[in-house]
Amino acid sequence: MRLMTPYVYSAYMKTYMRNLFLLSLAVLLVLNTGCNKRDDLGVDVLPPDNKTSLISDSLELISYTVKEDDGRSDEIPAVLVGTFNDPLMGKVSAELNAQFVLPTLNFTYQGNSPVADYAELTLNLKGFYGNVNAQPQKINVYQLTENIYRDSIYYSGRKIAHGSTLIGSANFNPPSYTNDSTVLKITLDKSFADFLLALDSTKTINSTEFVKAFKGLCIASDTSLSDTGAIFRFDITSIYSKLRLYYHDANSSYVQDMFANSDAAWFNHFSHTFSNYAQQQIADTSNGKNAILLQGMYGLKSVIKIQNIDRLKAMMPMAINKAELSIKTNSTSAYAIPQNLLLRRLDANSLSAVEYRATQKEFVANLPFYIQRMLEGKIIDKGFELFINPIESASSPTSVVLGGGKNALGYKMKIKIIYTKI
Repeated sequence: MRLMTPYVYSAYMKTYMRNLFLLSLAVLLVLNTGCNKRDDLGVDVLPPDNKTSLISDSLELISYTVKEDDGRSDEIPAVLVGTFNDPLMGKVSAELNAQFVLPTLNFTYQGNSPVADYAELTLNLKGFYGNVNAQPQKINVYQLTENIYRDSIYYSGRKIAHGSTLIGSANFNPPSYTNDSTVLKITLDKSFADFLLALDSTKTINSTEFVKAFKGLCIASDTSLSDTGAIFRFDITSIYSKLRLYYHDANSSYVQDMFANSDAAWFNHFSHTFSNYAQQQIADTSNGKNAILLQGMYGLKSVIKIQNIDRLKAMMPMAINKAELSIKTNSTSAYAIPQNLLLRRLDANSLSAVEYRATQKEFVANLPFYIQRMLEGKIIDKGFELFINPIESASSPTSVVLGGGKNALGYKMKIKIIYTKI
């Protein structure tokens, strides 16, 4: 069984970062500036004085799992297609809606009375998550019947209409060795090639007119897959990702490529069918005392709340030097777990990065300013959301089970506080 390693963001992801949706930009801005704000969660520590520093881990934590909100999934180079039956979380599927446009203005097809041969879609494979050895996935292609727009915002729950006629399909099982030019290749029906070739010069004069006539393609897997399956990750902006039309006239043969470039729109639609275990975690918050769940592709997140803060308030005045939230996992899954987590206050936009310590198999966030201001009565704890960074979540189905606030099996979530009496 070949399993996907954690995604590596290569050079093309620089473009991804420049075009990142607003939430991710907000994440980065807050993380870059938050340490200068005394009311943020806190990344730095308050300096201790010459008095003895003491340690406390007496704070109790309440934790539980909730569904993640839909997130932006438009114009991200790392697009997803496929179905993965996560053994713990349930089934997750990704379909791609995308435009492919002509590379030049005032385009006309070559030849004298040209005739279409066929069309071919290729997508540049960059990775996968799951098991691809047992059963190839059937990837289907349909023609969109609803317009999508480059300057519009699309979220992962948005469903776009497409025709019921299948215009192409392929059983896809990636080779054991992949390189930069490895592609998913799907031959499309001749009737579709005829449609493209029949577009006259008024439709091919520019991208705006072209996408009015040819709205785009929906690329989706057959979700009836009974095997484990996989989610495939493609670079849609690669030179190897394109729609190619083959045609000829009496004298020559021709090809014409169309690309998902800066004039084109595309986005992912994600769907989740949660397992019984995941549904139980969502339905009954008391289950979170033992474990909480996180899942990418905007699947699951968790809420964490601090209890009995009055125990520390009774010891004031004190200076908090460090307040380290430790969240452990005992995951033995062969699949990669998410490694880019964020904490967000439920009553504010303040964010904190969460460090993954692989050796200890734990996630750690340092919250000294937040705890200090709670003790001073300047803020009231409403809790945090713990979720996968949208940069990773939008391009990965990774998931993980974490120890809850009252886990009795050695994976208890806790806050260790180092403080100095004043």
